[in-house]
Amino acid sequence: MKGSGSTRHQSHMKHAIVAGIVLLAALGRADEAADRPAIDRTIESLNGANNEAAIRELATAEAYDDLNRLFSLNGRPWSETSRPHYTVRRIRFITPDVALLDATAAQYGSTILVRRLRILFAMRREEGKWRIASARVLADAEP
Repeated sequence: MKGSGSTRHQSHMKHAIVAGIVLLAALGRADEAADRPAIDRTIESLNGANNEAAIRELATAEAYDDLNRLFSLNGRPWSETSRPHYTVRRIRFITPDVALLDATAAQYGSTILVRRLRILFAMRREEGKWRIASARVLADAEP
């Protein structure tokens, strides 16, 4: 009899632990509805960024070089191609402060017509703002 009470207590403890984990997971995801538009605004700001200071504001210190490489895809004045326009396709939250974005970069030109690249952005919340922590070109996207 003594052993069954201990087993029952262990069972209740396991249920309490599982319930706590589920509750913490729910709390961690509670801000996703607010975070998605904030992340979209960061990418829209990237689309409109036209100088070094604007790019630095959107990126973590480590990601600045990544963004400069992406911006090297930009058309220059009098060039045959436009600067890339980034579109978010999917957002996956890894933690409440880290998200991965599947995105595309579309670039238009008179000789290439359109070029699309798949981009993976890692985003991190810093000081209440979503910033780009990493940017990687994955492969050419479908036409």
